[in-house]
Amino acid sequence: MGLQTSKTNTLMVGDTLDFRYDIYKIKRLSGIEYFKCDDLADFNIKKTVEPILVNDSMSQRVFKLVNELNHPNIIAPHYFYDDGKFYVTRTYDDDYYAFAWRLQIQRHLQSYRKNIEIEEEQIVYWAKQLLTALACLHENNVLHKFIIPEAISFKKDRLKLFIPASSIILNSPDGLIEEKQTWYKCPEIEEKKEIGLKYDIWSAGWALFNICSLDDGRYLLDQVEDFSSWKRPDVPRIYSRDLDRVYKLMTNLNPEERPSAAELLQEKIFN
Repeated sequence: MGLQTSKTNTLMVGDTLDFRYDIYKIKRLSGIEYFKCDDLADFNIKKTVEPILVNDSMSQRVFKLVNELNHPNIIAPHYFYDDGKFYVTRTYDDDYYAFAWRLQIQRHLQSYRKNIEIEEEQIVYWAKQLLTALACLHENNVLHKFIIPEAISFKKDRLKLFIPASSIILNSPDGLIEEKQTWYKCPEIEEKKEIGLKYDIWSAGWALFNICSLDDGRYLLDQVEDFSSWKRPDVPRIYSRDLDRVYKLMTNLNPEERPSAAELLQEKIFN
């Protein structure tokens, strides 16, 4: 008999496990070595673990691949089999924080004081790591599909991108998939209902905009009725025009004219 599942996790495929499941069995099956809690109560406070049943074969392929890549800027969920069923285990170390929390803190400070922004040097450093992770994924034809602040974590100066089960391995670098709706509204969805690797570039560009402006790019895009007559906002003037240029390249309305992640990394601001 496989693991007993309970709650539903909307970001993943399948059901999460009840926390009453034996965490030591998870450790043994998944190979995770940093579970150090002696009892379940302590474990729930110090760590988060969500063993999730994944039935979709494409999602299984993605999780296996990102584990093989072992990239320093990608959070690869550990996976294991139990009774022939495929599970992934998400874990967050104590000093990793969702990037969205940082943005919320910044917005809170901004309501009391003016000009509370993240320094450009830090933004450039994070953007370079995000593009490095994307370049690795795209080199292997992995379409992430869900690059939003909540999918980005950092520890001191290290940015990491979480891989959701919605990610897909395309047949080729130019491959496209049908998609009815995307997190960030984009021109290609409005025109053809298809997206490819360049959608990740678009998403990463709006994540960059979120960091610079502390405005929700998704809300701005949802207001767009016609992309052909829409003018994108600039990043705040406190940042260099080189940074604004990178954001504009990433959010080019024509997906074919958006640079790849590898090409963006050649921009002067990253070197």
